[in-house]
Amino acid sequence: MEPINGYPNTILSENDTDKSLEALKKFNAKNSGAFIFGKNDMQERKLFVSHLLDILKSSLDGESTSESEYVVESLSALVVMSRDHMSMNGRFLNRETWKILTVIAGLLDKNGKAMTVIETSKILFTLASKCLCNIMFISKDSQGYCCDDELIKGILQRLKSLDPKDESNDTEVEFLTLRLLFLVSVLNVQARTKIIENHEGSRVLLDYLNSKLTSSKRVVKPTPCIRASISPAHAKSCCEILRTLFNLNLKYRHEESQVKEERITIEFEDLTSVCRKLYLVQAGDDKVLTEKLHGDAGNCLYTVPRSCLLDDTIIPLIDKYDPDDVFSYNGEDIPQWEERDLSAVLNILKEVELKIHNKSLTTESLQPVLSLLSHISRTSRYVRKYCKNYVIPPRKDFEHRPEVGPEFRNKLIKLFTHANTEVKAAAADFVFVLCREKVERLVKYTGYGNAAGLLASRGLLAGGQGDTVYSDCDSDSDTEEYLENAEKINPITGHIPPNIPNPMEGMSEEQKEYLAVQLANQISKLSSDDIIKPVCIDPDTGNLVPFQQKVHNMQLPEEKDSDEDID
Repeated sequence: MEPINGYPNTILSENDTDKSLEALKKFNAKNSGAFIFGKNDMQERKLFVSHLLDILKSSLDGESTSESEYVVESLSALVVMSRDHMSMNGRFLNRETWKILTVIAGLLDKNGKAMTVIETSKILFTLASKCLCNIMFISKDSQGYCCDDELIKGILQRLKSLDPKDESNDTEVEFLTLRLLFLVSVLNVQARTKIIENHEGSRVLLDYLNSKLTSSKRVVKPTPCIRASISPAHAKSCCEILRTLFNLNLKYRHEESQVKEERITIEFEDLTSVCRKLYLVQAGDDKVLTEKLHGDAGNCLYTVPRSCLLDDTIIPLIDKYDPDDVFSYNGEDIPQWEERDLSAVLNILKEVELKIHNKSLTTESLQPVLSLLSHISRTSRYVRKYCKNYVIPPRKDFEHRPEVGPEFRNKLIKLFTHANTEVKAAAADFVFVLCREKVERLVKYTGYGNAAGLLASRGLLAGGQGDTVYSDCDSDSDTEEYLENAEKINPITGHIPPNIPNPMEGMSEEQKEYLAVQLANQISKLSSDDIIKPVCIDPDTGNLVPFQQKVHNMQLPEEKDSDEDID
């Protein structure tokens, strides 16, 4: 693609509106989809941006309406130029430019106050919002402007003016409104507090998201895991809402002590219920968008503090079939545990299984889902029991290593030694939670070799239990197969090793001693050259420490003086 060119600076400087309008139309027709800028035309680009801002400022200062074709074409050209951080840098990215665009977008009035009545046309709002979004990405100063209380109020006011159920809505207006709020929440930490406390933004977004779900339609052939469908446009809006809620709720995830108000607790409970429903929804026939929707719902669910993650919201009791409720399911194949509906949990497990099968083992793809499963399994014993039965059912095959085989459990345990440290830690933590964070149980299912990485990071190499307190009603009785083979199982590999001939059979004692000395010398040489570092377990911390350090710190008992004076 050729770089953007043909800046009509000469024509714009003549102040002839008709000629300038035609020149802008040609520029936009040629460059509307372009993103590449030239290297030697910096001054032309900056001059062009200056002309465009002068036109927009004049439209606000004049008595005529700002919805003229001239203003629309100028805004369209500014959208193109706002993709370039070089030409928009410096004096152009100031508070005055920010004010011009927020006023044209209908978010603020000329006095900097939030608009209570939406008067701006859709085209002006769309173009001005695109400019604002681009500027937020490239300018740190504009990220500071995001904290303006009136701007936040104006964006939320625009959102309230839209009907979330109306399919005839201009989806671009809705999407850009939500995108603006998302960018404000992600780029400015102080703005998040204002959205939550000054304007109850979380409640506004939750209500909007709930209204979107009410427009869902029952699929033709519902299954326990997919019961309803929403349009792709609505799904994209839901994703933006979920991402914004994720930003707003992050502080509660890390500091659960802040969840004191009853209002916040209720919002989290509502959010949990909504996220569960979203896992039972598909975005039309778009599988990629459906996966993205489920992923954003999972990320949002991860921010819910454990104190607010109730069983009745994430895994409700199975009710009678309601034909008026698109999320109600009429079938006996509902995944359940003690009469609780675990359809959403099964959906999450299947997504993990599919990602592992497709070798989508990146941090962005797999780690968040595994962390979510650990989070809800720590909270709910029903979820933990169901996941344990699904992921690591009682072992019956001891001829093969735990990580070898086609089953889900085998592939998950194999991730314990994956090169991606985030994925490796998330997979090990999930299985550790299913074992109620008991080292003995984990080693039984995975082998000490696979579990060593996790245990070393937790200081549990010598045994013990993790920090989470679990209910005492969980049972993990050994199968008959395990009891029969327990003494034959190699605890390091987790399987019964095949019979291997003894390599030292037939050797004399002198030959064995010679080989042992050779081995000791080789280990000593590797250690002195810092190729390997022998370690041992510190009994106080449970962590690995260098053996040399351990010997150095060891205190020998003092010898008593045997020479006593004889009287």
